[in-house]
Amino acid sequence: STVATSLSEGEQLQKHAGILHVYKKTFKMHRRPLQTVRQFYFVDIQLTDHIDEKAFKTLSNTKLEQKLDKLLTDTINELLMRAQNEHSGHPKQPRKPLIRLRVDYTGFDLFDSFNDIRFVQKFSDQVANPKTMINLYKKRENNISKSNEIKLDPDAIKVSNEQFQHAQRVEDSIQTYFESTTENNRLRLLDEKSMLAALTEFIDKDEIYALSTMVEAQIEQSQKFLSNNIHNDDVAFLEDELKRFKTLQNADDDEAIKRRKNVLIMARQERLKASGDKSSDD
Repeated sequence: STVATSLSEGEQLQKHAGILHVYKKTFKMHRRPLQTVRQFYFVDIQLTDHIDEKAFKTLSNTKLEQKLDKLLTDTINELLMRAQNEHSGHPKQPRKPLIRLRVDYTGFDLFDSFNDIRFVQKFSDQVANPKTMINLYKKRENNISKSNEIKLDPDAIKVSNEQFQHAQRVEDSIQTYFESTTENNRLRLLDEKSMLAALTEFIDKDEIYALSTMVEAQIEQSQKFLSNNIHNDDVAFLEDELKRFKTLQNADDDEAIKRRKNVLIMARQERLKASGDKSSDD
């Protein structure tokens, strides 16, 4: 992707856009580094590499927390300096970077109570994601031998679990909302079923013109409907006719279903036409 889609290690690489040059039957791709993407830095920290066993046994809990605080602060300040030096200078590139510190504190149970929320507040004006900047985690104890151990990305596991828990399609959520909301919160002109059909086409088939074509068709159809039925300036009558128009559009009969399909076919043709124009330009 051209932007960081999650705060995981693989997303910190330089983002590029590809420009495809076509000449007859020859294709050539040129990579262009993007200069306006928000910078993202990811660092893995093993506390055992920074706090030895002797310090753990001899220092008080307060001193140990101070060492952790200093370690995280120094790391973040280094990343902020690096972000400043590596900024493209483009006026549209955000100044605040995304930063993620994944801290493994296995064996340091006293840090269970470490107040990372209070810690990140001092960087709230310098970092784009202060609330999600620190990820403290401990490895599970198990009997699996190290030679057979499978290393899993804690961030990836967390994202996967969240996606599983909320595994509902976007269009289903929208449909549920409109079915349960009050009349005042419903769409007044565009009918929900046509818009959901366009949204499904956009998500499942990547029909980029589905939504815009459906909106334009709905507006055109409403204008035609009103011009045929409105013959005075009665606002109340106009609103009633709009409601009647929407009810007809929102139906599940064969005519309404056919009308939606025809609009989506128009959207597909529009995309193919646009793709053909771009190819001819190349």
